[in-house]
Amino acid sequence: MTFQAYCPYCEKTIAAIPILSDPKLWAAVDNHADVEVMHVAPEGDHRWNLNHYEKEHLRKKHAKRLI
Repeated sequence: MTFQAYCPYCEKTIAAIPILSDPKLWAAVDNHADVEVMHVAPEGDHRWNLNHYEKEHLRKKHAKRLI
């Protein structure tokens, strides 16, 4: 699964891949825990945690079954 997120290294919106498996990802989102994501970049993989706004947006999309 991928979703749009802002990469702080590229300084642009990219297709992010969550590090956690689906059940653990949604548990982390629901419990306001850290959600680490990544994407492949020419200079090497970029990994970071989503901010509160991004996690809330992801939670709402999942609740509406858009993801």
